[in-house]
Amino acid sequence: WDDIRHYWRQMIELPKSKEVQTEDENYGDVEVDDLEQSSFFLTPITSISWTNFLDSNYSFPDPSDININMMPFIVGKTFESSKLPVYVKPYWSLIKACINPELNRASHHLWDRRSNPSDLGRVYYLTIQESYVEAGSSQRRPGLHVDSPGEVRIKNEECEAVKEGVGSSQPFRGHRWGKGCAHFVGHCKNTEIGEDEDDPNYGEDEPSFVLQGGIYVASSVSSSCKAWNCSIAPQAVGRLGDTEHLRGALPGPGQELQAGQLYWITDRTPHESLALPEGSYRQFFRLVTSQVSLWYRNHSTHNPLGVEPDPSITRVVVGDKFGDDGVEVVDPDPSALERRMEELERLRQNSDSDTE
Repeated sequence: WDDIRHYWRQMIELPKSKEVQTEDENYGDVEVDDLEQSSFFLTPITSISWTNFLDSNYSFPDPSDININMMPFIVGKTFESSKLPVYVKPYWSLIKACINPELNRASHHLWDRRSNPSDLGRVYYLTIQESYVEAGSSQRRPGLHVDSPGEVRIKNEECEAVKEGVGSSQPFRGHRWGKGCAHFVGHCKNTEIGEDEDDPNYGEDEPSFVLQGGIYVASSVSSSCKAWNCSIAPQAVGRLGDTEHLRGALPGPGQELQAGQLYWITDRTPHESLALPEGSYRQFFRLVTSQVSLWYRNHSTHNPLGVEPDPSITRVVVGDKFGDDGVEVVDPDPSALERRMEELERLRQNSDSDTE
């Protein structure tokens, strides 16, 4: 058992501080494929500096029994350009807080938009669940897990989207569900991020980070979700993201998320929904960024304004993801990719013209 526990601990990546090595890294010119370089895997977004990219003016609206899951929408400067249905407009302050860094990157004069463009115009995914939760129950998925789906059984492995495996339902790992990386880019003074001069820390150096990708979550009920500031290696992630077998190897007791606070996590940050000690109405908010490998049509909410997953990044699959038979990849519309690229180029041209 000692050998097994040692092996599981090796599958857990702890945060690593990464010092800036070059001038380019100061404005996001960094590789994001290696999550081992991430400075953290869990943070309340009001606790970090984004060099004026942060918008903490958000709150939960009055509930209206919304229940949507992974609805695709466009990263736009306004609610209308984001192409979301009007009934989620009360959540715009939360949505805007999540996408504001991308909007700023699209116009920031020092950001290298060619080598590392913003996600303006990309497809993100919105989940909102508003419901009463009975005492002793959890609103969301119980048990320790990550959002990266881990092992997925694909029926039609001959599809271009599937590169591994043989057989009628071959398991495949490594799918993304938002990815996520936090890069340390040096220190800035509080004066550069608009702090109050009366603040005793005004003018002090503080660490500055750039977040790329990832997942944003918030809840209206404190201590209804717990997360750990670490990342799980893909080979240790079980089916549907299950990581319960790693609970004893996690670093510390974890962090219970507080009501009304927006948090950023990666798709391999372990977390769990907690049972409520008393019955309560709960609002849950989640925004998943563009790097999603598979969109489960049978388990996701269609956008009534016609926004669909980006075929250059995401494959649509049909079937029961909880079943044993596996899911089937849907061949994308040949013209869908061309339409997406045209729309993306148009949005970026409009962004460039706004900065001139």
